[in-house]
Amino acid sequence: MLGVSSFRTENKDWLLAQIYQMTNKRFRLVRHLVQTKPWDFCTMVEMGVDRIHYGFWRFYDPEHREHVPNHKYQHAIRDYYRFVDQQIGSLLGGYY
Repeated sequence: MLGVSSFRTENKDWLLAQIYQMTNKRFRLVRHLVQTKPWDFCTMVEMGVDRIHYGFWRFYDPEHREHVPNHKYQHAIRDYYRFVDQQIGSLLGGYY
């Protein structure tokens, strides 16, 4: 899975699961590559950080014209960023 093709869907449960699944796959791949290949430099781009905003910004930002207060997804962006931070920490943990 290279991306979430239907990231503007109203099926937010599906979308959130797809974003996390995509991110898990990418971090597993980059961990494998940095552990099995000789690298002088390695970089990756995580598109989930972009996609999470398309799908969940209105639940997060009270200034959004379609904001839904106290929605079950109000912390989806924050929680995803924490997840990505944990993945980065895990990736870098073997190097510092």
